[in-house]
Amino acid sequence: MNDAKVGSSRLLSISQVQALTGVKKSTLRHWETEFRDFIDSERSNGNQRRFSDNAVDKIQKIRELVEDQGLTLKGVRQRLEKSLVDSKPPPSESDTKLSDNVQQFADLMSDHIMRRLFENQAKQQQEGS
Repeated sequence: MNDAKVGSSRLLSISQVQALTGVKKSTLRHWETEFRDFIDSERSNGNQRRFSDNAVDKIQKIRELVEDQGLTLKGVRQRLEKSLVDSKPPPSESDTKLSDNVQQFADLMSDHIMRRLFENQAKQQQEGS
């Protein structure tokens, strides 16, 4: 077997992924394009696809959703996007405080700019009279 190694993670050829998952090569190529945001693949020096273990896990999940649960590719995409949103940690208290501080700053700047505009407009009207 000719496994390419990058760091500590192995990269598998499309033939190896087909053997592991039971998904045809043509389907793997299509899914690689369809789910570009989810399936990360690399190209070897010879321009051959190489898939990480993480990509293989995602391919197996997609296969399960399509074959076992009968979802369309659109349904699979929606499910994957939802799982990404659900897996994001809630904002920390410091993130919320920062967000509040940024909003307060934006409000102050807006008030300052509006005040300056009205002052300049009043000056121009006085000078014109």
